[in-house]
Amino acid sequence: MRTLVVLTTLLAGCAATSPPYGRVPPEAIEHFVDAKVKEFKGRYAEAIVDLNEALMYAPSSPGICRALARDYLRLGKLQSAIHFAERAVELSPKSPDAHRFLSYLYRQAGKEEEALREMEEVVKLLPDDRDAVTTLADLYVALGRGEEAAKVLGRFVERHPEDADVRLRLARVFQTIGKMKEAEKIYRSVLEEDPGRDDVALSLGALLEREDRDEEAEEVYEGALKSNPFSFRLRRKLGEFYLSKGRWKEAAEQYEAILARYPDPVVQKVLLTMYERAGLHDRVVRLARSILKQKEDPEVYYYLGHSLVELGKLEEAAGAFRKLVALEDGPDARLNLGYVYIRMEDYSEAQRVLGEGLRKFPDEPNIAFFLGVALVRGKKYEEALKPLKRALELKPDDTDYLFELGVAYERSGRYDDAVRVFRRLLKIDPDHALALNYLGYMFAERGINLEEAREMIKRALEKEPDNGAFLDSMGWVYYQMGDLKEAERYLRKAVERDKENSVIWEHLGDLARRLGRKEEALKSWKRALKLDPSNTNVKEKIKQLEEGE
Repeated sequence: MRTLVVLTTLLAGCAATSPPYGRVPPEAIEHFVDAKVKEFKGRYAEAIVDLNEALMYAPSSPGICRALARDYLRLGKLQSAIHFAERAVELSPKSPDAHRFLSYLYRQAGKEEEALREMEEVVKLLPDDRDAVTTLADLYVALGRGEEAAKVLGRFVERHPEDADVRLRLARVFQTIGKMKEAEKIYRSVLEEDPGRDDVALSLGALLEREDRDEEAEEVYEGALKSNPFSFRLRRKLGEFYLSKGRWKEAAEQYEAILARYPDPVVQKVLLTMYERAGLHDRVVRLARSILKQKEDPEVYYYLGHSLVELGKLEEAAGAFRKLVALEDGPDARLNLGYVYIRMEDYSEAQRVLGEGLRKFPDEPNIAFFLGVALVRGKKYEEALKPLKRALELKPDDTDYLFELGVAYERSGRYDDAVRVFRRLLKIDPDHALALNYLGYMFAERGINLEEAREMIKRALEKEPDNGAFLDSMGWVYYQMGDLKEAERYLRKAVERDKENSVIWEHLGDLARRLGRKEEALKSWKRALKLDPSNTNVKEKIKQLEEGE
């Protein structure tokens, strides 16, 4: 008898909210039971046949109609499901479940307005049904009716202020309709109740950041993290926040804390970036080596090599970049290895690595440029011209390339070509201090265009007033002009700023000799020779002066 009562209730729809339907015929119950057995076995098409038979005996049963709607939905026949769900609502207009199910089907069919109408009926019948209220609010928002969503949620919150999740939904709706103050107020109230809720802190922080209230956002993130120190999301967000502000060390601290609990390769690489940007190169090296013990990774070798260069450990850096070339022989790998060899003054290896690189990557201007640099440093000036010209074919107005080409021309004895290149460079960048000084000094060495040379070097000194080489150039211009007093003033300044420059000491010796101060000249030339033992010109000057005595 109890089973019969339950089935009768099911067939009727819902006894508590539906009008009495009278006695359900036993034939309807029998077919309904058969349908349920077939549903249990997944035979929905057969179940529908039985349910239709049941409906013939009980045509006013909303329960049978809803059962048909569900089985049609299971078979993917959405329109048939809607038809029977609508009929169930007609038969049981006070049933929240009937309206709720029909609303769901309308949403599946993309009929948002109809779905909204049915959910409004559910909320009228069950104003304290949390799921119904939030679903209705979502539908309002989807249809661009945010104000109505806020009203629905607001009424619920007035009756249930303890429901923090619905309050947060209301805050998000306020944000969608531009009521930021109201949203902020809710977020802060929830955080006061539960200071460690990372989802709320993240939402409030994002709102504050959008309003350029970064200091307040930072306070929110840090405050929540104190209450919830194991929140991965908060630490990651705070790390990203610091990163966006260029506060690399603080960002690194957050990622270190994450890594301590979640040894994730992605986090490790992010932390490498933090360390590198923060200039914490010792930490980069330690972490990179730790990662590489587990797995060889070209990107990690790059970070390792770069930080070793910054630490002045050039041999180890070369080893890292050699591994990078072996794993991933690309332009950047070749360029970095070649650059390290140049820094090590191993010009033959730099020329080999970069020469191979240029053959493999002929359209990479930086490889061509640094090959030229390696050849110039190795005193192969004529050979340097070809790669430097290639670099300029690829980047015609690059002033670094032009400067190095000018140097190569000057060192190879092609004076006019050097002047032409430096003048071209200065048309592009009239304030290029190195070019101004170099060309001015070239003129001074030859004793020509001395007024122009003085003006050029003056402009260079305006950019770098304490540059010893520039001061020396100006002193040499005055020497060539015969103004020995000014020459001495500038050369003395130059040697104060760069005591290890052999050229400056040679010039001081030349000046002293011209002023008749032989002992001072010898002392200066000998200092120059000590700094550059290969300078045969200075050796000859010393010999002549000593023999002349």
